Parts: sequence; C-alpha cells; structure tokens
Amino acid sequence: MHRTIEFWQITHFDGSPLTTNFPADAFREQIVGAKAANLNLEARTSDGTPIWVIPHRPDPQRAAFLTMYKPRRENQSHLSDHGEIRNLPFTADQFITEPTYFCFFDRNVVGFLYYFESPRPGKLIEYVNLKFAARLGLVPIYSRDLIRMLNEMAASYLELTIPSAQAAQLGGEVAGPFAAPLRTVSQLMHDGSITLKLSVGRRGDQRSRRQRREQLVQLARAVVGNRGVFESARLVGSVGGRAGFPIDLLQERFAHKVLVPPANFMPGVQPIRDDTGIIRD
Repeated sequence: MHRTIEFWQITHFDGSPLTTNFPADAFREQIVGAKAANLNLEARTSDGTPIWVIPHRPDPQRAAFLTMYKPRRENQSHLSDHGEIRNLPFTADQFITEPTYFCFFDRNVVGFLYYFESPRPGKLIEYVNLKFAARLGLVPIYSRDLIRMLNEMAASYLELTIPSAQAAQLGGEVAGPFAAPLRTVSQLMHDGSITLKLSVGRRGDQRSRRQRREQLVQLARAVVGNRGVFESARLVGSVGGRAGFPIDLLQERFAHKVLVPPANFMPGVQPIRDDTGIIRD
C-alpha cells in the first residue's frame, strides 16, 4: 500500500520566500537536547491540539528526519482475538499517538508523510513558532502539470456538478458533450444542483474497459478549468498503485505529491527524491 508524500516550503510568516536556509540541523539538535534533558516537547496549537516533535537516531543520509505526533482519544476500537470489535482497554491517561513523518530538503523544502488522523503540515510550523518564538510560514509547493496527471491515471469515474438554472442555458460550445443532457435534466430540478457521474463500470473485457477509461480522460480534459460552468468537477481513479485518487479539474494548481511505500520514507533507507526543483511556479 502506497502513501502520499507532500512537499511544502518554509517561508516568512506572510508567505514570502526566506532569504536564508531554515536551520534544519540546528532545529533537530535542539529537539534532541530537549529530549535528553527530559524537557517538555509538547506545544498546543491554535485549535488546542497538543503536538510533540520527536527526533530519530542520526542518519548520514537524513540529518534532519523527525516525527510529529498528536494524541487521539476517539475511535479507539480494535479487532479482538475472538473476531469482535471492541474499544481498546486504555486508562484515562492513555491514548493513541498519530504520527506524521517529515524531513528537510534543500531550498527550505519539507517532505511530509501523514495518515488520516495524523497532524497536517501546518502543525509543524505552528510548533516551531510556539517553541522557538519564530514567525515563519509554510506553503505548499504546486505542480501545474494537470494533463500529465490525467494521462497517468487509470480513471474510474468522472463526477460533475452544475446549478440547474445554469444548465438550462448551456450551449454545446460551452459544456461540450454534457450540454444536451444537462439541459434536459434541468427541467426536473429548479434552484438546485445537478450531479452527473460517468463510470467505467464492471462490464466488458479488459480492452473495452480501457477504452472507457480513455473516454473519461478525454471528457475530463474538456472540463479542465471551466469554473464558469461547473460547481465542481473531479476525475477519480488509480495513480501509482493508489486507488480512489481524486483530481479536481477546476483547480489550476495541485500540491506536488509523490506516492511511495511508507517504509521508503523511514531513516536508514534510500532517500526520497526531491524533484520539486523542476516544478514551475
């Protein structure tokens, strides 16, 4: 199972670029020293969430590789030896810690691997600002290569939403192949929204299903960036072994991501390639 690594960049508090490099190694050494001295490594972010940052053992390939944790006290269920779903037998002072792994690259770039309930990238910069009295920001690094993303996807379905009143006024040149059916359906719905979902489905052989996937991608290209028509538009499919990957067709920019097995982001293994330098601003 693959996970997504997102790339962000440390900036000034207002989002403007730093003129110097963030002292990642010094930051790690501060955390190492605080842990060795049994000092408090917790910080409470703006929403009241407690966050810890814990260093890993020194690694010559990754000098600044750390983990950010937050506690989770809800949804603490597990599958017992008898095949029953039960709550975990925690005391009032016990909880699950949700990890986000991150490491620092050149040009103030930070790579994050997180899970469904683990802290998001913005929590790291809140932690730095709180614990070190800094005023820094963190912004996502964007990739605009939407067509390449569409070509690499094994599409499953295309989902489009449009206001019903607007659908009635559509011309063929505005919404392409969707104009006629949207105008027809708009007669059944007043002051609401219409959602179309076109799916590959499960019928047919491999060749026919591949053709339908290609058709969905072609239709998606006709929708890209058309904010004047659609309320929402997304293509969902598989990318790099990850199923259910959504692409928002109305967004002009996408946060740069790399899909990797989780173990590839751990200390002591082959470093993750930082290819954000080739991304256009």
